[in-house]
Amino acid sequence: SPAATQAPAATHASHHPAATHATHHKVRVLRVGTYHHIKGQFSNLQAAVNHAKPGDWILVGPGDYKTPHSRAPKGAPTRPAGVLITTNKVKIRGMNRNKVIIDGTKSGPPCSTATKDQVFGRKVAGAPVGRNGIMPYKANDTRIDNLTTCNFLNGEGGDNGNEIWWNGGAGSGKVGGHGYWGDYLTATDTYFHGESTVPQYGIFSSNWNGGIWNYTYASGFNDSGYYIGACHQVCNQVLNHGWAEYSALGYSGSNSGGSMIVKNSQFDKNADGFDTNSQNGDNPPPQNG
Repeated sequence: SPAATQAPAATHASHHPAATHATHHKVRVLRVGTYHHIKGQFSNLQAAVNHAKPGDWILVGPGDYKTPHSRAPKGAPTRPAGVLITTNKVKIRGMNRNKVIIDGTKSGPPCSTATKDQVFGRKVAGAPVGRNGIMPYKANDTRIDNLTTCNFLNGEGGDNGNEIWWNGGAGSGKVGGHGYWGDYLTATDTYFHGESTVPQYGIFSSNWNGGIWNYTYASGFNDSGYYIGACHQVCNQVLNHGWAEYSALGYSGSNSGGSMIVKNSQFDKNADGFDTNSQNGDNPPPQNG
């Protein structure tokens, strides 16, 4: 599928020594799907996340993981996600970037373009609010490596449609998340049927302090491929070896300051390449940095 082939292949993600933290229990390896003919304990990623404790690794075998169901974090009922992570220090690694697909569609081929295969999310006041893909919500030191996400759509009544979102408390005006790693990731969308449903962001961080994205690719978004915002003067984040195409913006950063580094990256075939700004819509403003 296009989602599985647009980015350079990478079978294994890089290792960060800082990703191993002391924990209060024996670190486990939870397995999703089948890899090298060995069947894992779980058939979908959310089930493994539900069982994970701080420090655990979740390894995901190749497959098209349809993700039609959603969960919303406590206190944020209009921010549902196909895969919701609320446990600190959980580490997820796909075993093949191009063949491990966390898929927002409910049926059809991987990342289907057909309307009948899409999931538009639950309705609020008669309008679907959309969904997010993989969303660590105030889950510190979360790591996601070596996989593809696609077709988690926005809705007419929502502000969602983000494929991979480190969410430290969107709309709160406070920084509520600390530390992340996102290596060898692809975020894309193959479905367009009007402005109201097309996904907004590919790889997204908001209300977060500290993190790095390395060797990532994002394409096909109504707002931007990458977004780092609402972190005021304590963003402390790095985008390295990123590539954004075919979105309204390649990179967007609202109210993001302090230590912010973007390097070795390219933004092409977007309506606009690289934007930073101050605004009242993603507090706390102003941008300072």
